[in-house]
Amino acid sequence: MATTLHLAAAYVDEARASSITDRPLLINRSPSPDETGAPRQGTISLEIVDLQQPPAGIDQGNTLVYINGELAWDDDAAEAGFDGPLESSSSSAAYYRITLDPTTAFDSEEVVEVRVVTRTIDAVILDETYSFTIEDYRAPRLVAASATGPKEVTLSFDEDVEVSDSSGFVFSRASAPAVDIEATWAESNGSAIVVTLDTEMTPGASYEVAATGAEDLSGNAVSSPYDSATFDGFTPQAPPTRRFVLWDFIPYVNKLQDVTGDLRALIDIFQEIVDLLLGDIDGFADIWSIDRAPSSFLDLMLSELGNPFSFDLTDTRKRRLAATLVDLYQLNGTAAGLTAAINFFVGVLVEVLSLREIGLSLGESELSWPAYDISAAAPFDTEDGRTLIFNVNDEDPQTLTINAADVVDIDAVTADELAGLITSEIVGAVAYALDDDTVRVQTFDEGPASSLQVSGGTAAADFGFSGDASVGGGDWVLGASGRRALYTFQIISPLELTDEQREQITTLAEYMKPAHTHFAGIIEPETIEIPDDWLLDVSLLSETTVLS
Repeated sequence: MATTLHLAAAYVDEARASSITDRPLLINRSPSPDETGAPRQGTISLEIVDLQQPPAGIDQGNTLVYINGELAWDDDAAEAGFDGPLESSSSSAAYYRITLDPTTAFDSEEVVEVRVVTRTIDAVILDETYSFTIEDYRAPRLVAASATGPKEVTLSFDEDVEVSDSSGFVFSRASAPAVDIEATWAESNGSAIVVTLDTEMTPGASYEVAATGAEDLSGNAVSSPYDSATFDGFTPQAPPTRRFVLWDFIPYVNKLQDVTGDLRALIDIFQEIVDLLLGDIDGFADIWSIDRAPSSFLDLMLSELGNPFSFDLTDTRKRRLAATLVDLYQLNGTAAGLTAAINFFVGVLVEVLSLREIGLSLGESELSWPAYDISAAAPFDTEDGRTLIFNVNDEDPQTLTINAADVVDIDAVTADELAGLITSEIVGAVAYALDDDTVRVQTFDEGPASSLQVSGGTAAADFGFSGDASVGGGDWVLGASGRRALYTFQIISPLELTDEQREQITTLAEYMKPAHTHFAGIIEPETIEIPDDWLLDVSLLSETTVLS
């Protein structure tokens, strides 16, 4: 079996020829200018070239290199501190290459500045400065720890950190009495790590934490002696005038008899329980506050309000929903309520479009009007892009184009689908699907000039209808089947939606709409597909095309 070898290749995106005035040039620098993560004990190399033909050459005796303002190379030799075993130089008539080997490692994330001063044999001077950054090799340090809740401790570091091991946070008691605590979860937030505990810590007790489960963004793990800190147990805030100390309730004679201190230790244990209970009582008002309630109570709040939505929300959005849910209930069954709900949950400001709004207006509506029956039985056979021409009441002709996106099956349009399209698109007419699968088209005005002509173009026979409507031939048709189009609405989105957003909008529409209305679907802007291949007058020469 043959073996295919894949060889490395280099591609040149841009090539430039320097002017003869650009001499001498500083090239092939390692580390390169603005490089980050350079080795702390690596060499520093650079090359000076003369592009003149023939080259005049580099004046090596007048070439100086400064590292962070300190002279590192002079008179074709490295200075002390930069003369490690890898220090070297090489030259020819056109170039002069220098390699410095610092004997002392640079500091972590130190910015190293390199200045090169030289000239050519014919006295063309170069004085150029560049810099690079050393790698981050210093371990993060735990600066402080503080109890930010009954079951929460925040650890502060001197740089941004990540959690490498959620079990690498060990707590121990530094005073007694105190309850034992263990970490159950840890989450980083910039230069802090928030640790969740398994139980409430003893208020005011002293604890120590060893944080070995943290590392900085470069992968340096925290290490001793900067991995531990002490803190006091969380003490709930209490009214300044309160004094509820159990030891004060003990009779004086019993205090005198407590020679061993066992009674005082027992009371101190009970005092811890009392302090925690008092803290829960003081915080009870916060539980009822939407803005201050703990996250564990937000779902209960929404449940008490009868929240009908099962969307996955953040704590902030749950608080907002709890504050606005009653208002949404009041707007239920209205277009404004549906728009507000979609804007809240999906974040898209949509428009609710009613396909038709027709009703009897006192003193204006006629009891009958011209009508015409499309007598061909369903299905009404057609093809995508068919255009029907309507002349309503001798007005300008109106057209209705039936596309595949408008109906369930473009090759067999049902009576309901055709009636809905005519009603929604043609001004001055309304269509009904009758029980015998025929469609009745009616105009709104009555008079000698009132007529309705329906023509299907050259293939009108496919629908089986064409002709004029007689004056006064139609009446109002009552019943759900004939009125369906009158209570149908669509939702228009200003942008293309994701599948999740479409599902959310559909769920909201079905809940927020009145029971007798029908949700017809979502209208989104059409997506213009950009071809990957080359098209004349369309493709741009600056675009990258992948050939296969």
